[in-house]
Amino acid sequence: MTRKESSFEENLNRLEKIVEDLEKGNTKLDQSLQLFEEGMQLVRVCQKKLETVERKVEIILNNEEGTVELEDFEE
Repeated sequence: MTRKESSFEENLNRLEKIVEDLEKGNTKLDQSLQLFEEGMQLVRVCQKKLETVERKVEIILNNEEGTVELEDFEE
């Protein structure tokens, strides 16, 4: 069974929860490290998604005729 990919918003919400939990300081060292690692993975996933969206917007804005036209690009 394949796990559904989380949306940007779901990943961002999870990242916010991780930061909140770490800031409280109520977690043990091992759990804090685990949360930190998960948070860093989420940061990378969110950053990649934002970069992809930014490239798509640039393609739309750079269309010479002013019409909306998406082009394929390498991710």
